[in-house]
Amino acid sequence: MKYSKVFNSCGLVINIATLILSVFGVTFIYLDLGMASLTYFTFYAGLIAIVYSIVSIVYNGLKFRYPRYKIPPEYASFKLMCVTTLMVSFFVPLAFAKLIDSYFYIIRVVVAPLMLFNFIFFDFDQKLSFKQMFYALIPVVTYGFIISLLIIFNVVQPPYTFLNVVANSWYINLIYGLIIILGTILLGYLINLLNHCFRRLFIGEEYVETGYTTIINKIALEAEEDAKKEVNDDKNSDEENQNVDDLKSENNDENNDSVENKKPISSYQKKYSARVYHISRQKVVGKWQVKLANSKKTIKYFDTQLEAINYAKALVKTQGGSIRVHSLTGQMRKS
Repeated sequence: MKYSKVFNSCGLVINIATLILSVFGVTFIYLDLGMASLTYFTFYAGLIAIVYSIVSIVYNGLKFRYPRYKIPPEYASFKLMCVTTLMVSFFVPLAFAKLIDSYFYIIRVVVAPLMLFNFIFFDFDQKLSFKQMFYALIPVVTYGFIISLLIIFNVVQPPYTFLNVVANSWYINLIYGLIIILGTILLGYLINLLNHCFRRLFIGEEYVETGYTTIINKIALEAEEDAKKEVNDDKNSDEENQNVDDLKSENNDENNDSVENKKPISSYQKKYSARVYHISRQKVVGKWQVKLANSKKTIKYFDTQLEAINYAKALVKTQGGSIRVHSLTGQMRKS
């Protein structure tokens, strides 16, 4: 978890660079080729890179503002889809020796590897399942279907020979289609696998399987359960002591009428009347905690300081004691 801010900072810098390069690349491609640029998959991959960069920059900002912000599964699939789409725009022209063509090289040679590098080495929020790899097919299949229709109706000329569905035999088109679909799924799987291996190497097994947010929640829940158990054990023990004190009091009443009307103070009352509940910010968990003085275990966590104070007041009302509130720096702020 110590790497979180570093990875988020690096990711933010790369996302900003990706956005700038993608905007320049798409603009130069359109200025160079005009409407003909709309027939190339790389042009749409550049548009996807722009959307990806904007969304990722917003997400990086949320991570800085709210460290425990949990990424939605849909966004994780979207990121893998975008990175895979850019890598398809890299490998397909490479196979036809058209990797550096016009201003397409900005998207293919610069933006695509940059997004891949960012995803593999700095994106560690959620492990994707195999079925989520199929989201990577959405841009590829959509483009292939639309461009094939336009070629069939002679609206545009095929940018690559394998897209000439009119001149090619049906089985040739089928083979090309299967290669593109299976290759895209395999590419998405390999990209996610590299990301998974890097997380396992630098972060650890538990992080790979759960993610930052799940680990933090797990720590908070375990600490809360342990604290509740400790409070219940103390209460049961004190109730037993109270019963013993009551029995002693009854025996003393039989032998001494002068103390007949005196009600003894039990150890339970003594202990709980001396309780001091401290409210402070727990930096690791990122929440406000309520805990007893001289106790290592937290009773309960809260998102806001006000919720923690209200909970502590309820404990004082039922069990006795007092409240001490600490500031963000840990100093005593008020009682």
